[in-house]
Amino acid sequence: MLLELADGRTVTGILKSEDAKEMRLMTAEGKLVVVAKSDVDERHPGKSAMPQDIVTKLSKAELRDVVEFLAGLKEK
Repeated sequence: MLLELADGRTVTGILKSEDAKEMRLMTAEGKLVVVAKSDVDERHPGKSAMPQDIVTKLSKAELRDVVEFLAGLKEK
């Protein structure tokens, strides 16, 4: 998620939760950032960290391993 704030700053991260008043994003550094919705001018979906051409660079077994690893990261 990419947030453009009213003061000109931008905040990027994975949207962890959101309610009527604020949004909580996890940054690439692992820091939880809380942003008031009233401070957000625009919000955009961020680009994936996974390269778009990943399937052309990995074998089927490697791709299966990546999917298995990512599936194991799900929060319980």
